[in-house]
Amino acid sequence: MTDTLLALVAFSPILVAAVLLVGLNWPAKRAMPVAFLLTAFIALWGWQMSPTRVFASTLQGLVITVTVLWIVFGAILMLNTLKHTGAISAIRGGFTNISPDRRIQAIIIAWCFGAFIEGASGFGTPAAIASPLLVAIGFPALAAVLLGMMIQSTPVSFGAVGTPILVGINKGLDSEIIGQTLSAGGSSWEVYLQQVTTNVALIHAVVGTLMPVLMVMMLTRFFGRHRSWTEGLAILPFAIFAGLAFTVPYALTGMLLGPEFPSLIGGLLVLCALLATLLQSRSLAPFGRALGESSRTLIGAGFVLIFTVPMVRIFINSGVNGADLASMPVTTADFAAGLVGEFFPALSATIGALGAFIAGSNTVSNMMFSQFQFEVAQTLGVSTAAMLALQAVGAAAGNMIAIHNVVAASATVGLLGREGATLRKTALPTLYYLLATGLIGLALMYSFHISDVLLQLK
Repeated sequence: MTDTLLALVAFSPILVAAVLLVGLNWPAKRAMPVAFLLTAFIALWGWQMSPTRVFASTLQGLVITVTVLWIVFGAILMLNTLKHTGAISAIRGGFTNISPDRRIQAIIIAWCFGAFIEGASGFGTPAAIASPLLVAIGFPALAAVLLGMMIQSTPVSFGAVGTPILVGINKGLDSEIIGQTLSAGGSSWEVYLQQVTTNVALIHAVVGTLMPVLMVMMLTRFFGRHRSWTEGLAILPFAIFAGLAFTVPYALTGMLLGPEFPSLIGGLLVLCALLATLLQSRSLAPFGRALGESSRTLIGAGFVLIFTVPMVRIFINSGVNGADLASMPVTTADFAAGLVGEFFPALSATIGALGAFIAGSNTVSNMMFSQFQFEVAQTLGVSTAAMLALQAVGAAAGNMIAIHNVVAASATVGLLGREGATLRKTALPTLYYLLATGLIGLALMYSFHISDVLLQLK
């Protein structure tokens, strides 16, 4: 087969998943098993991987799935515990009295409180919690969903105990081979992952500071009395301060302490919230109801992941084969790099966003595309750590248009069936995020000598 045909075959499972999920509107529980089976078929007959290696890769994926599901369960349990104990009602009452200005309320509830929820639990919970709160204090339902979706951007890369980095990128790369290269050069996997983390934190800090400004501008333009962009700018100093108040400590903790620390802070705040909840209710009955509802939700999420993660691991492990071919990520990376050349960093974040749009998850997008992005960077001879950061940032931004998240948020405020209206609006801040990140990516790669331990070892 020609190089172009090989690249298309290697990338076809992801293309098929996109067509089934987006084009044919299949649920993920139907689309991902098809994508997994297609990946296994291509691995066995196209790449001539041994059945044992395909089975081992599948088993490896299932082990990773258990780790992810354990984190997801904790996030869902927290949300349902707050709901069933009545703590959400108490939180709503507190927010109502902060300010009568809708713009101020939007920033405090969607940006500040939503960022806290994302750091603590992730997996779409900010929109699911913030949107009903906004509706409860008088926001139009569509405005509430829009604002809830917009928060699923900057905080996402370090949400849920750092899962998008610690699980998504960590398990999406061939860590064994990369780790051997690092060790041979006197470095380590931990040092490399911290470089990725630092790049992610800095890019988000630059792009994300303006998100509160965009929130209030879109609120006043689409839902304000005068349908005006400039009414949102009337509180520009407060909005900028709100952005910096989050992004500055966010960047510093990511740079100095890694992806875990923001999540630990979030976990501490969650503990405080749960302690306050036990003032709310001394009975174990609400917790029992939360536990049951969380378990049922986990079953649905688990069914999708037990096909998605093994598919990714077969994709990554396909380098050992009987056809004497490069792995599937390397094959597609070589083709992509040859197609767009040095301009690729401008599109890197968009690929991450595409993965989140398809899979509904920053973590899954990172698992699907990290090795691909790594190989493209290797082919172009640029920083792999910076390229992975662009992937992670783009995947975070893609959460604003992730269909699964839009559906979940819409369901909480009674807007099921109107997801298209939300997506048309969230496409604007997503476009801003991707364009800004793409420009930063080009600057990082070619205008600045950004640090990369792998480049230093060559």
